[in-house]
Amino acid sequence: MARFFRDPLFHFLVLGLFLFGVFWVVNPQAAQNSSDPKTVIVDRAGLLKFLQFRVKAFEPNAAAARFDALSPAERQKLIDAYVREEVLYREAKTFGLEKDDYIIRQRLIQKLEFMARGFAEEATKISDADAQAYYDTHQSKYMLPADVTFTHVFFSAEKRGREGADKAAREMLAKLNDEKIPFTKAGQYGDRFPYHLNYVERARASVVSHFGEEAAKAIFSVTPSDAIWYGPLTSEFGSHLVLIIKRADRRQQSFDEVKSRIKDELTRRRIEEETEQALAGITKTYTIKVAPDAGKTK
Repeated sequence: MARFFRDPLFHFLVLGLFLFGVFWVVNPQAAQNSSDPKTVIVDRAGLLKFLQFRVKAFEPNAAAARFDALSPAERQKLIDAYVREEVLYREAKTFGLEKDDYIIRQRLIQKLEFMARGFAEEATKISDADAQAYYDTHQSKYMLPADVTFTHVFFSAEKRGREGADKAAREMLAKLNDEKIPFTKAGQYGDRFPYHLNYVERARASVVSHFGEEAAKAIFSVTPSDAIWYGPLTSEFGSHLVLIIKRADRRQQSFDEVKSRIKDELTRRRIEEETEQALAGITKTYTIKVAPDAGKTK
Protein backbone atom coordinates (compact mmCIF):
# COMPACT_ATOMS: atom_id res chain seq x y z
CA MET A 1 0.00 0.00 0.00
CA ALA A 2 2.84 2.39 0.83
CA ARG A 3 4.34 1.73 -2.59
CA PHE A 4 0.98 2.56 -4.20
CA PHE A 5 0.82 5.95 -2.50
CA ARG A 6 4.36 6.75 -3.69
CA ASP A 7 3.50 5.95 -7.31
CA PRO A 8 3.79 9.07 -9.56
CA LEU A 9 0.59 8.09 -11.37
CA PHE A 10 -1.30 8.18 -8.07
CA HIS A 11 0.05 11.69 -7.45
CA PHE A 12 -1.01 12.77 -10.93
CA LEU A 13 -4.56 11.51 -10.44
CA VAL A 14 -4.81 13.24 -7.06
CA LEU A 15 -3.69 16.50 -8.73
CA GLY A 16 -6.44 16.16 -11.33
CA LEU A 17 -9.10 15.64 -8.65
CA PHE A 18 -7.71 18.55 -6.66
CA LEU A 19 -7.86 20.93 -9.64
CA PHE A 20 -11.41 19.80 -10.43
CA GLY A 21 -12.44 20.45 -6.85
CA VAL A 22 -10.82 23.88 -6.82
CA PHE A 23 -12.73 24.79 -9.98
CA TRP A 24 -16.06 23.98 -8.31
CA VAL A 25 -15.20 25.75 -5.03
CA VAL A 26 -13.71 28.92 -6.54
CA ASN A 27 -16.16 29.29 -9.42
CA PRO A 28 -19.31 27.25 -8.70
CA GLN A 29 -21.53 29.31 -10.99
CA ALA A 30 -19.25 28.80 -13.98
CA ALA A 31 -19.00 25.11 -13.16
CA GLN A 32 -22.77 24.72 -13.03
CA ASN A 33 -23.19 26.47 -16.38
CA SER A 34 -20.23 24.88 -18.08
CA SER A 35 -22.55 22.40 -19.78
CA ASP A 36 -24.40 25.23 -21.57
CA PRO A 37 -22.22 26.34 -24.49
CA LYS A 38 -24.39 29.42 -25.09
CA THR A 39 -23.97 30.85 -21.58
CA VAL A 40 -20.89 32.96 -20.83
CA ILE A 41 -20.31 33.70 -17.15
CA VAL A 42 -18.39 36.95 -16.68
CA ASP A 43 -16.96 37.17 -13.17
CA ARG A 44 -13.96 38.65 -11.41
CA ALA A 45 -11.97 35.40 -11.42
CA GLY A 46 -12.40 35.00 -15.17
CA LEU A 47 -11.47 38.60 -15.88
CA LEU A 48 -8.38 38.41 -13.67
CA LYS A 49 -7.24 35.30 -15.49
CA PHE A 50 -7.86 37.07 -18.79
CA LEU A 51 -5.70 39.97 -17.62
CA GLN A 52 -2.91 37.64 -16.55
CA PHE A 53 -2.59 35.81 -19.83
CA ARG A 54 -3.94 38.23 -22.44
CA VAL A 55 -2.54 41.52 -21.16
CA LYS A 56 0.64 39.87 -19.84
CA ALA A 57 0.16 40.91 -16.21
CA PHE A 58 1.23 37.46 -15.11
CA GLU A 59 1.57 38.04 -11.38
CA PRO A 60 -1.87 37.55 -9.70
CA ASN A 61 -1.57 40.50 -7.30
CA ALA A 62 -0.51 42.80 -10.13
CA ALA A 63 -3.48 41.67 -12.22
CA ALA A 64 -5.87 42.29 -9.31
CA ALA A 65 -4.44 45.75 -8.67
CA ARG A 66 -4.69 46.62 -12.34
CA PHE A 67 -8.28 45.37 -12.51
CA ASP A 68 -9.35 47.38 -9.46
CA ALA A 69 -7.79 50.55 -10.94
CA LEU A 70 -9.84 50.37 -14.15
CA SER A 71 -12.42 53.02 -14.85
CA PRO A 72 -16.00 51.88 -15.65
CA ALA A 73 -15.36 52.43 -19.37
CA GLU A 74 -12.08 50.49 -19.24
CA ARG A 75 -13.73 47.68 -17.32
CA GLN A 76 -16.51 47.43 -19.90
CA LYS A 77 -13.90 47.31 -22.67
CA LEU A 78 -12.17 44.48 -20.80
CA ILE A 79 -15.47 42.60 -20.44
CA ASP A 80 -16.20 43.01 -24.15
CA ALA A 81 -12.77 41.63 -25.07
CA TYR A 82 -13.19 38.72 -22.62
CA VAL A 83 -16.64 37.85 -24.00
CA ARG A 84 -15.41 38.09 -27.61
CA GLU A 85 -12.54 35.71 -26.92
CA GLU A 86 -14.71 33.23 -25.03
CA VAL A 87 -17.44 33.22 -27.70
CA LEU A 88 -15.00 32.76 -30.58
CA TYR A 89 -13.23 29.98 -28.69
CA ARG A 90 -16.49 28.11 -28.14
CA GLU A 91 -17.59 28.60 -31.74
CA ALA A 92 -14.25 27.32 -32.99
CA LYS A 93 -14.74 24.19 -30.86
CA THR A 94 -18.29 23.83 -32.17
CA PHE A 95 -16.91 23.66 -35.71
CA GLY A 96 -14.20 21.26 -34.54
CA LEU A 97 -11.41 23.63 -35.56
CA GLU A 98 -9.18 22.25 -32.83
CA LYS A 99 -9.25 18.80 -34.39
CA ASP A 100 -6.33 17.66 -36.53
CA ASP A 101 -4.43 20.82 -35.55
CA TYR A 102 -0.94 19.68 -34.63
CA ILE A 103 -0.05 22.93 -32.84
CA ILE A 104 -3.06 22.61 -30.53
CA ARG A 105 -2.29 18.93 -30.05
CA GLN A 106 1.26 19.75 -28.95
CA ARG A 107 0.02 22.51 -26.67
CA LEU A 108 -2.35 20.13 -24.88
CA ILE A 109 0.44 17.59 -24.52
CA GLN A 110 2.71 20.28 -23.08
CA LYS A 111 0.06 21.28 -20.54
CA LEU A 112 -0.33 17.68 -19.40
CA GLU A 113 3.44 17.29 -19.13
CA PHE A 114 3.57 20.56 -17.19
CA MET A 115 1.00 19.28 -14.69
CA ALA A 116 2.91 16.04 -14.22
CA ARG A 117 6.17 17.95 -13.81
CA GLY A 118 4.61 20.26 -11.23
CA PHE A 119 3.59 17.26 -9.13
CA ALA A 120 7.09 15.81 -9.46
CA GLU A 121 8.63 19.11 -8.34
CA GLU A 122 6.46 19.15 -5.23
CA ALA A 123 7.39 15.57 -4.39
CA THR A 124 11.13 15.94 -5.01
CA LYS A 125 13.32 16.77 -2.05
CA ILE A 126 17.07 16.14 -2.17
CA SER A 127 18.63 15.83 1.28
CA ASP A 128 22.22 16.55 2.26
CA ALA A 129 22.66 12.80 2.69
CA ASP A 130 21.50 12.19 -0.90
CA ALA A 131 23.95 14.79 -2.17
CA GLN A 132 26.79 13.38 -0.06
CA ALA A 133 26.17 9.87 -1.34
CA TYR A 134 26.26 11.11 -4.94
CA TYR A 135 29.43 13.08 -4.29
CA ASP A 136 31.16 10.07 -2.73
CA THR A 137 30.56 7.95 -5.83
CA HIS A 138 31.20 10.65 -8.45
CA GLN A 139 34.16 12.57 -7.08
CA SER A 140 35.94 12.53 -10.42
CA LYS A 141 33.24 14.85 -11.79
CA TYR A 142 34.32 17.50 -9.30
CA MET A 143 38.05 17.49 -9.93
CA LEU A 144 39.42 20.90 -10.89
CA PRO A 145 42.22 20.81 -13.46
CA ALA A 146 45.49 22.65 -12.92
CA ASP A 147 45.34 26.23 -14.12
CA VAL A 148 47.66 29.14 -14.66
CA THR A 149 47.45 32.93 -14.78
CA PHE A 150 49.94 34.77 -16.98
CA THR A 151 50.50 37.48 -19.53
CA HIS A 152 52.92 37.55 -22.45
CA VAL A 153 54.76 39.76 -24.89
CA PHE A 154 54.58 38.36 -28.41
CA PHE A 155 56.88 38.71 -31.42
CA SER A 156 55.40 37.65 -34.74
CA ALA A 157 57.27 35.19 -36.97
CA GLU A 158 55.07 36.24 -39.89
CA LYS A 159 56.09 39.87 -39.44
CA ARG A 160 59.74 39.44 -38.40
CA GLY A 161 60.65 35.96 -39.60
CA ARG A 162 61.31 33.10 -37.17
CA GLU A 163 64.88 34.18 -36.34
CA GLY A 164 63.94 37.86 -36.16
CA ALA A 165 61.10 37.13 -33.73
CA ASP A 166 63.40 35.08 -31.51
CA LYS A 167 66.10 37.77 -31.57
CA ALA A 168 63.65 40.53 -30.71
CA ALA A 169 62.30 38.47 -27.82
CA ARG A 170 65.78 37.87 -26.38
CA GLU A 171 66.58 41.55 -26.59
CA MET A 172 63.31 42.51 -24.92
CA LEU A 173 63.64 39.98 -22.08
CA ALA A 174 66.41 41.91 -20.35
CA LYS A 175 64.45 45.19 -20.61
CA LEU A 176 61.30 43.66 -19.11
CA ASN A 177 63.21 42.22 -16.15
CA ASP A 178 65.49 45.24 -15.60
CA GLU A 179 62.56 47.64 -15.60
CA LYS A 180 60.32 45.19 -13.70
CA ILE A 181 57.49 45.60 -16.17
CA PRO A 182 54.27 44.50 -14.40
CA PHE A 183 51.41 42.31 -15.61
CA THR A 184 49.25 45.33 -16.42
CA LYS A 185 51.75 46.89 -18.87
CA ALA A 186 52.52 43.85 -21.03
CA GLY A 187 50.30 45.18 -23.80
CA GLN A 188 52.66 48.11 -24.38
CA TYR A 189 55.33 45.83 -25.89
CA GLY A 190 55.74 43.43 -28.81
CA ASP A 191 53.30 42.57 -31.59
CA ARG A 192 49.61 41.74 -31.62
CA PHE A 193 48.90 38.07 -30.83
CA PRO A 194 46.04 36.31 -32.70
CA TYR A 195 44.41 35.29 -29.41
CA HIS A 196 44.66 36.91 -25.96
CA LEU A 197 47.13 39.04 -24.08
CA ASN A 198 46.19 37.91 -20.56
CA TYR A 199 45.26 34.37 -19.53
CA VAL A 200 43.55 34.10 -16.15
CA GLU A 201 43.09 30.71 -14.46
CA ARG A 202 43.33 28.87 -17.76
CA ALA A 203 43.48 25.08 -17.87
CA ARG A 204 46.28 23.33 -19.73
CA ALA A 205 44.08 22.37 -22.69
CA SER A 206 43.25 26.03 -23.29
CA VAL A 207 46.89 27.08 -23.18
CA VAL A 208 47.91 24.23 -25.51
CA SER A 209 45.27 25.28 -28.04
CA HIS A 210 46.82 28.76 -28.32
CA PHE A 211 50.52 28.18 -27.71
CA GLY A 212 51.20 24.54 -28.54
CA GLU A 213 52.27 21.60 -26.39
CA GLU A 214 55.92 22.60 -25.79
CA ALA A 215 55.16 26.19 -24.78
CA ALA A 216 52.30 25.04 -22.52
CA LYS A 217 54.58 22.53 -20.84
CA ALA A 218 57.09 25.28 -20.08
CA ILE A 219 54.39 27.66 -18.82
CA PHE A 220 53.05 25.07 -16.38
CA SER A 221 56.52 24.18 -15.11
CA VAL A 222 57.77 27.70 -14.32
CA THR A 223 57.64 28.92 -10.73
CA PRO A 224 55.14 31.81 -10.55
CA SER A 225 56.50 35.29 -9.85
CA ASP A 226 55.05 38.75 -10.45
CA ALA A 227 58.52 40.15 -11.17
CA ILE A 228 60.34 37.65 -13.39
CA TRP A 229 59.77 37.32 -17.12
CA TYR A 230 60.70 34.03 -18.85
CA GLY A 231 61.43 33.12 -22.43
CA PRO A 232 61.57 33.09 -25.25
CA LEU A 233 58.97 30.35 -25.71
CA THR A 234 58.11 29.32 -29.25
CA SER A 235 54.66 28.78 -30.74
CA GLU A 236 53.53 28.35 -34.33
CA PHE A 237 52.95 32.10 -34.41
CA GLY A 238 56.32 33.30 -33.15
CA SER A 239 58.18 33.91 -29.87
CA HIS A 240 56.78 34.78 -26.44
CA LEU A 241 58.04 36.23 -23.18
CA VAL A 242 55.79 35.24 -20.28
CA LEU A 243 55.10 36.60 -16.82
CA ILE A 244 53.44 33.85 -14.77
CA ILE A 245 51.92 35.21 -11.60
CA LYS A 246 49.84 32.26 -10.35
CA ARG A 247 49.48 28.53 -10.86
CA ALA A 248 47.10 26.12 -9.13
CA ASP A 249 47.59 22.37 -9.09
CA ARG A 250 44.85 19.92 -9.99
CA ARG A 251 42.62 19.43 -6.96
CA GLN A 252 39.48 17.77 -5.72
CA GLN A 253 36.62 20.14 -4.88
CA SER A 254 35.23 19.61 -1.39
CA PHE A 255 31.65 18.51 -0.82
CA ASP A 256 30.73 21.90 0.64
CA GLU A 257 31.97 23.61 -2.53
CA VAL A 258 29.71 21.57 -4.81
CA LYS A 259 26.78 20.59 -2.56
CA SER A 260 24.42 23.18 -4.00
CA ARG A 261 25.33 22.21 -7.58
CA ILE A 262 24.83 18.51 -6.81
CA LYS A 263 21.42 19.16 -5.27
CA ASP A 264 20.34 21.14 -8.33
CA GLU A 265 21.57 18.37 -10.63
CA LEU A 266 19.86 15.60 -8.67
CA THR A 267 16.65 17.61 -8.39
CA ARG A 268 16.47 18.14 -12.15
CA ARG A 269 17.21 14.48 -12.80
CA ARG A 270 14.67 13.19 -10.30
CA ILE A 271 11.95 15.53 -11.58
CA GLU A 272 12.53 14.25 -15.11
CA GLU A 273 12.39 10.64 -13.91
CA GLU A 274 9.23 11.17 -11.84
CA THR A 275 7.54 13.02 -14.70
CA GLU A 276 8.36 10.29 -17.22
CA GLN A 277 7.15 7.60 -14.79
CA ALA A 278 3.83 9.40 -14.34
CA LEU A 279 3.33 9.80 -18.09
CA ALA A 280 4.40 6.21 -18.73
CA GLY A 281 1.87 5.12 -16.11
CA ILE A 282 -0.87 6.92 -18.01
CA THR A 283 0.20 5.20 -21.23
CA LYS A 284 -0.11 1.82 -19.51
CA THR A 285 -3.81 2.45 -18.89
CA TYR A 286 -4.39 2.37 -22.66
CA THR A 287 -4.67 -0.63 -24.93
CA ILE A 288 -2.25 -0.21 -27.82
CA LYS A 289 -3.02 -1.98 -31.09
CA VAL A 290 -0.42 -1.71 -33.84
CA ALA A 291 -1.81 -2.27 -37.31
CA PRO A 292 0.13 -4.74 -39.49
CA ASP A 293 1.04 -2.06 -42.01
CA ALA A 294 2.57 0.23 -39.32
CA GLY A 295 5.73 -1.82 -39.14
CA LYS A 296 6.12 -2.49 -42.85
CA THR A 297 8.55 -0.73 -45.13
CA LYS A 298 7.80 -0.19 -48.79
